[in-house]
Amino acid sequence: MRRSGQKNPSGEREQAPEEWQGSAVCLGNFDGVHIGHRLLLEQTALAARQRGLRAVAYTFSEHPSVLLQGERRPLLTLPEERNALIGQLGVQVVEEDFRAVRELSAQEFFERILLGQLRAEILLCGEGHRFGAGAAGDTALLQRLCDAAGVMLLVLPPVKLEGEIVSSSRIREAVAGGEMERAARMLNRPFSVTGEVVQGKRLGRTIGIPTINQVLPEGRVVPRFGVYAARVELDGVRYAGAANVGLRPTVSGEGVNLETHLVGYKGDLYGRIVTVELLRHLRDERRFPSVEELKRQMEQDVEQVCAIAEQAAGQVH
Repeated sequence: MRRSGQKNPSGEREQAPEEWQGSAVCLGNFDGVHIGHRLLLEQTALAARQRGLRAVAYTFSEHPSVLLQGERRPLLTLPEERNALIGQLGVQVVEEDFRAVRELSAQEFFERILLGQLRAEILLCGEGHRFGAGAAGDTALLQRLCDAAGVMLLVLPPVKLEGEIVSSSRIREAVAGGEMERAARMLNRPFSVTGEVVQGKRLGRTIGIPTINQVLPEGRVVPRFGVYAARVELDGVRYAGAANVGLRPTVSGEGVNLETHLVGYKGDLYGRIVTVELLRHLRDERRFPSVEELKRQMEQDVEQVCAIAEQAAGQVH
């Protein structure tokens, strides 16, 4: 399938493939794919099934604010992670380069992209959705355009949790502040970091607490520095973990790293892509006078992590 916005050799935009008879399209950025996004995506998938349409999430490869205001917001999910989460809900991602459509007026965007390329028969968006050059189009204009074109429009109100509107910015604030339980409630899953396991200083092995080392992906929101109760699933087995996010001040670490000790795991994970879920912030990162004192603290961290894992297991049963 071709992406929306792809051009043929003559430079003209191509239409949707012939097999696209019609689509239910939801509009948004979907960073984090939080519970508000999930509701919109689930409603899109449901509407598509009921009408025999293709379920589509139309989004951008990079947030428009990067080009319009030069503002690069730290991401909750990298594009490939976001797209995979959306796909799990039965919705196909059409990812556009914002540069290709930024000059289109609201009406041109509606006619060329939503009708012409995506063949939208149903549109879904949130109350605050804006579209078209200069973000001139709002949901009132979108309703008028849909009425004239015979397209159904569903505008969903914001989702609230504990009295506040769920948004990507609020989740970023929670993660940056180490409020992982709050972030998880808004995401409907633990905040996680996925990356390749790389060579470290191997200090953990020398003190009997081996860790896997990962570099935080560029562009992702950085959690509050410190030690976290964590969870890692490897080959179908879940392991409790003690994860440290930070600069490793005791051993003069360089750059922001994630080091995780997996309780009970024995093996070599170098080169593997591993996802570490950060469940609870336990303490801030700090420098210890000696490696021996660092070891004692790490042993206490592991004990606390094991107690949390046992408590969680008891609650499940």
